[in-house]
Amino acid sequence: MLEARRPLAVDFGLAVDFPVGSAFGVGGESIAADLSGNIYLTGNFSDTVQLDPDGVAEPLVSAGQTDVFLAKYDRDGDFLWAKQLGGSGFDYVRDMAVDASGNIHLVGNFSGTADFDPSAETNQLTSAGDFDAFVVRLTADGELTWAKALAGTGFEVAQSLAVDANGAAYVLGAYFTTIDLNPSASQSFSRTTAGDSDIFLTKLDVNGNFVWGASMGGSGADFAAAVTLDASNNVLVVGDFVGTADFDPSTATSNLTSGGNRDLFIAKLTTGGTFTWARRVGAGESELGTGIATDASGNVYAVGSFRGTVDFNPGAATVDLTSRDDSQFGSDVFVLKLSASGDYVWARTLGTNSPIEESARDVTVSRSGDVYVTGALAGANRDVFLARLNSAGSTVWQQNLIGDGTNTVESVALDHFGRILLTGQYTGTTDFDPTAESFSLTSASDTAPSAFVVQLSQPLIGNRVWLDLNENGILDAGENGLPNVTVQLFNPVDGIIGNGNDTLVGTRTTDANGAYLFEDAALGSYYVQVTLPDNFKFAPQDQGTDDAIDSDVDATSGRTAIFTLAADTAFGDVDAGLALVNPRPWQNPVNHLNVDNDTGNNVSPIDVLLVINQLNSPGARLLPLPDANFAPPPYLDVNGDQFVSPIDALLVINHLNNVGAGEAEAGEVASQVSLAAGLADHVAGAQVTGGNFAARSSSTIDDASPEPRLAALAPSIAGRETPVVATSHLVSASQPSDLAKPLAANTDEALPCGDPARLDESLLDQLAADSARVTTG
Repeated sequence: MLEARRPLAVDFGLAVDFPVGSAFGVGGESIAADLSGNIYLTGNFSDTVQLDPDGVAEPLVSAGQTDVFLAKYDRDGDFLWAKQLGGSGFDYVRDMAVDASGNIHLVGNFSGTADFDPSAETNQLTSAGDFDAFVVRLTADGELTWAKALAGTGFEVAQSLAVDANGAAYVLGAYFTTIDLNPSASQSFSRTTAGDSDIFLTKLDVNGNFVWGASMGGSGADFAAAVTLDASNNVLVVGDFVGTADFDPSTATSNLTSGGNRDLFIAKLTTGGTFTWARRVGAGESELGTGIATDASGNVYAVGSFRGTVDFNPGAATVDLTSRDDSQFGSDVFVLKLSASGDYVWARTLGTNSPIEESARDVTVSRSGDVYVTGALAGANRDVFLARLNSAGSTVWQQNLIGDGTNTVESVALDHFGRILLTGQYTGTTDFDPTAESFSLTSASDTAPSAFVVQLSQPLIGNRVWLDLNENGILDAGENGLPNVTVQLFNPVDGIIGNGNDTLVGTRTTDANGAYLFEDAALGSYYVQVTLPDNFKFAPQDQGTDDAIDSDVDATSGRTAIFTLAADTAFGDVDAGLALVNPRPWQNPVNHLNVDNDTGNNVSPIDVLLVINQLNSPGARLLPLPDANFAPPPYLDVNGDQFVSPIDALLVINHLNNVGAGEAEAGEVASQVSLAAGLADHVAGAQVTGGNFAARSSSTIDDASPEPRLAALAPSIAGRETPVVATSHLVSASQPSDLAKPLAANTDEALPCGDPARLDESLLDQLAADSARVTTG
């Protein structure tokens, strides 16, 4: 059943408060959402802070002057947990990124000794200078994975970060004097400023190990504000500088020179840290860059503030914009779009005629290319604004959040259902509903700020398409979104589906997380049609009572019911579950795998190469659709979750009921694994060892044998968690071991090699359905 939500209205708002009398208050610094819509909030506090809006959870207590808080809420704003990080000094978080699995990265700076493990355990870092930068990775449950310091002799602050699909973190900041960008205790990658302060950028892998580092700047004070990644993991940086600065971190030079005061810069590097281009925007006044984002085509969007008349075209042509107030104290908001090559596309300004600083603070871009900008505008007091522009730079809408105190916003994010998330701080009473309705929060003090969290809905249609492993029509934990699925939006002109006059409104392709969104539909009646990929079927429709996690399309047609998008509605939960038609690839007589790729193709068409899938293995990779079940040998996705690990255990099961089946060797597993030996199917009791593998056959395997046989490879790679096919006793022709039972889900059990057990279909079904994990070694 499809349920409507109100558009651009508050779904919920939270006031993060502190005891009255606290000198510093509490501020929200960054906000993000995971694929399920859970919300992650981080910020800074002193004394104590209550992050549970119901007041049930124990407040967090700072260990020193200022500490970091991290909290998680579900998509409805219900409190899940809160964590505290810090020590006896001043510790500040500046930015946060959450990956597709809900892993959390935090960056900021700290002084003295700070504990970055929020549990009862301790993981302390000690600053080498006044302030050092930190990078922290935690799980979706808030448990520490690792914490690293980027240390130097002066002041170092990590200002922003971005995380790619492999879990690598790109950390941006500024430093004075020197900094070591390699957090390893045994190695270093030190850089020294060319002047007052310079910009640093470093890449750490999923385990926090140094990959590369870069320094940019010149003789003046150069500052970095924000970093983002495009679809190819190219790195985009925005900030401001004065004087002449070199933005090529290599031995080559790419200098930009400011036109007077501080100028805006935008720089692009490859995912390997190689300089691509740098652009400058400026004039005689100050142009400050504060936020950056990219769209699916690699276009770049930068936001910030400027004063006076400024040429926003970094090329030879001139495109001047003039602030509405060019006095010493007045500034306006700008939004600048550049192409992936750094060429000017358009620039827009926002502001009032009041001689008070007005600035954009953050920007994000939707999947359809619309630009969401937030910041502060002048008024009777200082208020928060939120604006949406389309990809051509036209304003779709702009709304203000009005209060009687001072309000600032720090971060804007979109969840995968198109909802808008904001956080910052405020004093007094503020109405966080931008419509004619009212949703007011009041700070705990008139002088020290409280943090706010607001989620807004807007008119949209969308959600995601996911792989329904158990075919129950409900999105369960561990079920992944399906990429590259076509979703269409239709208008049934006469209110009847499929009579020939339905109008196609738009087409979307689901992203890497299975998400899609129609943001620009006019008010009216619609239905959604999902195109079924090969080897898939639709899951049951409208199962359970929660529309957020059930499948909304008909199990036969793939269409939703007709629904009406009115002025006061939005449909952000139009999702579809898909299941595999044939989740047991060993039953397919066409897509057989000739494991050793011999020229005679000597393998039975129903021979099987099973990959026992170890869920969430660091080496797991997403398989392409629609051929996920039949990826190039030796990869095969048995449980249908689209993931296989290149070091998962291999089982070659030969049914041996096809005349002409001959030798079938188990070949190389992956390019990162060296295997010089195979397993011949006609050698009784043979043991062949080579490279990192040992291979055993249970007995003679040929077409004369009346029973199926099973051979196993046991990979063993130093320093990695490697599944191993193990037995309670070694298998040989004289000492067989039966394949007695399937593995239980998520357990570490030995998988015995079978001889002469018959591997019937029911047993194979269980093996696949359990998504089993074999013994690790």
